[in-house]
Amino acid sequence: MISGLDLGGHRGSVDAYVRAHGAVPHNSWVNRANGEATVVYDFAGNRLGLVWADGSIARIFVTGA
Repeated sequence: MISGLDLGGHRGSVDAYVRAHGAVPHNSWVNRANGEATVVYDFAGNRLGLVWADGSIARIFVTGA
């Protein structure tokens, strides 16, 4: 768990929200087969990945940087 980052009930741009909390975009791509968009951020010494499908967050993952 990344302390201080709470997406529960958040409205608005998730990208702007995580950037405002110190996340820096690292990489992004779109899976052309299924349309999912993935953005990976450098955040709190880790990599935070957000995957969108059909306009909503489908998955969140955190890995060591």
